[in-house]
Amino acid sequence: MSNHLVGIGIGGSFTDIVSSNLQTDAVTYAKTHTHPEDLIRSLRDVMGAIGVPSEEVSVLRHSTTVVINAILTLSGSKTVLCGPATQRSGKC
Repeated sequence: MSNHLVGIGIGGSFTDIVSSNLQTDAVTYAKTHTHPEDLIRSLRDVMGAIGVPSEEVSVLRHSTTVVINAILTLSGSKTVLCGPATQRSGKC
């Protein structure tokens, strides 16, 4: 039965999770190391840390600071942000 609300935040160093059980009102927190080269591994690790099977999650919210950190530090691959203006200019 899907009875957990889960929020996950992937940062440059750590991945955080909070889970709220809708039946018991229990709230669980955990933190694991982020694997920048494998963000799916980061998600799996942090989900495993709270012990909630994915089939019991009714709502999952995710955020990341990895992209913001890459922009602020001018690191990572060259990318382009595509939106209406850049699409009209033919740059995307």
